[in-house]
Order: sequence, then structure tokens, then C-alpha cells
Amino acid sequence: MKKIWISPTCFNECEEECGYNTPKIEVKRAVNIWEHARNCLERDNLTEFDRSDSISWLKRALNQRLKLIEDIYSLKNVALSDSPKGYLEYLATLNVVRPFMLKTLMAVRNDIEHNDAAPPDMERCLELLDLVWYFIRSTDELVKTQPSSVVFCGSYHGDSEPPYWISVAIKFDEPYLIDVSGWVEATKYSNEYKDGWFEVSCVDAEIKGQRWPDGENHSDKRDEDLWFRGELKALPEQVFEIIAAVINV
Repeated sequence: MKKIWISPTCFNECEEECGYNTPKIEVKRAVNIWEHARNCLERDNLTEFDRSDSISWLKRALNQRLKLIEDIYSLKNVALSDSPKGYLEYLATLNVVRPFMLKTLMAVRNDIEHNDAAPPDMERCLELLDLVWYFIRSTDELVKTQPSSVVFCGSYHGDSEPPYWISVAIKFDEPYLIDVSGWVEATKYSNEYKDGWFEVSCVDAEIKGQRWPDGENHSDKRDEDLWFRGELKALPEQVFEIIAAVINV
């Protein structure tokens, strides 16, 4: 089986080709929990227990959305040896969340739950309510659809349809089984190992001049440009980069 190495610049930018929709009831669950937290703060004759209830429900909404993200993407499977142990901090390295204020909510809730601490005042509760609302809304698109394949066009910059692209098929529960195919220009691939480049075991690989010598097909490409199809043999840090790009489409 022929091996080639592709420049990492080919995996810089991507757009979704197709994906799987998450059931609406699962996407909506965090919103429903959040609405209950808001209702706790709208009760007549509001007490500290109502504020405590609201904080608990906010944390539950946060946890539900975090669990759904992990259920869909299995992101723990691509964690690196030096990745943060805390899940929020880990998601921050994938550009999914900014963890500081969300950790504040967890600390407030834990203080109430384990130390019988007084809940925050109303103004602070409303701030936390807004914070969780923004987190849920900012991750809505992430959980609505799980991409099953994406196209990277990072090696080409122009106004027309890109002649060079790499289609990547991803199984998030098996992140190291990545099927790839596409066109790369001659300067972006090598038949010999190059440090930092992505290795591909090809079942099909031919330059344009060999496969389409008539010049009529794929006329937007040079004779030395390569068509390939195979399996990406990515290193852990390369898989991490690909997954980070895919979930931030």
C-alpha cells in the first residue's frame, strides 16, 4: 500500500459536508432545565431557598449540555497526555468554552450543597442565569448536528471553486479511523517522510498527468498534482487538531 505525507497546511480550514442530526428533545433538554432555574427566581415572596434551587438547576443545565457534547463527540478519546484533567479546561483547549465563569457557578453550587452556604444575592443569581444561557446558546449548533464528513480547503486561497481539497470522514467513537480523499498540489505532498506532515496509507494515488493525460479532465490542476484516497495514519496531536477544526466549523 502506497504511503504519502501531506502538509499540515492542507488541514487548516474546513466546512461541513454532511452529518447526523441530534434528536431535538436532547438538544432542548438543557434549555428546559435552564427555564426551570429562571422560574425559581420569579417566584412570589422569593426566599434564599429559591435562589439556592436556581443555582442547583443551573448547574444541572450546564452538566446536561456538557454530557451531551461528550456523548456526541467522545472528545475524551482524543485528549493528549498533557491535556487538562478538568473537562471544562479541556474543552477550552478545543475552543468550545471559556471556563472561568462556568467554574464559578460550580464553586457556588458546591458551596451551597456541601457547606450549607448562603446562596448569592439576586443580582448575582441573574448574572449566573445569563451566563448559562449564553453557554447553552453558544453550543447549540455544536450539538444539533454531528459532522460525519468535512472538507478541508486550507491549501487553496482564491475566489473560485477550490481545485485542491481533502474530504475527511470521521467516526468520533473511533477517532483514529479517518478515511481521506482528495486533490493536493504537488508542493503539498511527499512520497517520503517529512516531520510534522500527515501520513496517509493510500488505496489509490495517481498524479493528474498519469490518470488524466488528455488534459480535458481536471484542467484546473497541474500534471504533478495528486489525487489520493486512503486512511489517515495520524499522530495523537494531529487527530486532536483535526477534531478541534471539525467541531469549530
